[in-house]
Amino acid sequence: MKQREPWHDTAFGKAARFLGGLTLAVPVLVFVSAALAWGTWLDSKHNAALAKELVYGSWWFIALMALVCVSLVCAVVTRYPWKKKHVGFITVHAGLILLICGGFWSLFQRVEGHLALGEGETGDQ
Repeated sequence: MKQREPWHDTAFGKAARFLGGLTLAVPVLVFVSAALAWGTWLDSKHNAALAKELVYGSWWFIALMALVCVSLVCAVVTRYPWKKKHVGFITVHAGLILLICGGFWSLFQRVEGHLALGEGETGDQ
């Protein structure tokens, strides 16, 4: 069993240990997997706009991915004070958080367009 720190018994520590523990992570990841499978199926059978509307851009999927980010942060926080053996663990969790944040940025901040150009033509509109 991992070493317990005195702050683990505080209200913050108990909440962080629950949010960062496998008891929450496993069911959440099962739901994420099911949602991703559904979104992939919708995208392949219908179109990307429908998949975005029903899954990837929906409030419940965004909340689920935010919960994954909170869980990842809490998993790292509960191991404080960190030792050299935690470097890989922290790096992987930080990378996953960065990927999810990049997905959010792409979902909300991207600008899409189409510019058809022939050979030798230029354009900026």
